[in-house]
Amino acid sequence: MLARIDNQHKRFDLAIRAMKKLKDFTLDIYGDIYNQEDMEFLQKVIEKENITNVNFKGPTNKVKEKLDDSGIFIMTSDFEGYPIALIEAMRRGLPIVLRNTFDSAQDIVINNGVLLEKEWNENKFVEGVKEIYKNYEYYSENSKKLGERHNPEVIKKEWDELLK
Repeated sequence: MLARIDNQHKRFDLAIRAMKKLKDFTLDIYGDIYNQEDMEFLQKVIEKENITNVNFKGPTNKVKEKLDDSGIFIMTSDFEGYPIALIEAMRRGLPIVLRNTFDSAQDIVINNGVLLEKEWNENKFVEGVKEIYKNYEYYSENSKKLGERHNPEVIKKEWDELLK
């Protein structure tokens, strides 16, 4: 996960709690602390529920490197616009696990990951991660293909056409 630590909006707690059921996986979270109370809440969840496979990595300006070191990109936000982080993840070939909580979600996940229902279902999340793991190459290749829609040259041509 790569986002500001703002649990009211990003809902890290959902993925963190689910990691109890994904003991063979590790969740790394990169981002600045936006709200100290949220950070304290998330750390209490981890401690209280004895979750050992979640790591807060802090902010980074090496987004491409961190994405390349990752296997799946997870976003559990309650709402978004058209998240740049998801575009970056697709361009790096990462399969996506995303809640269907905003209009652009259905445009982002098309055979390149798992689009979860709006209402959180921890078991569906766990199943989604395992599904991606079993069919990783399929989802990764589809993510790269979809990411090409956001290639700077493609976008430039679209802007040129629009401005003509």
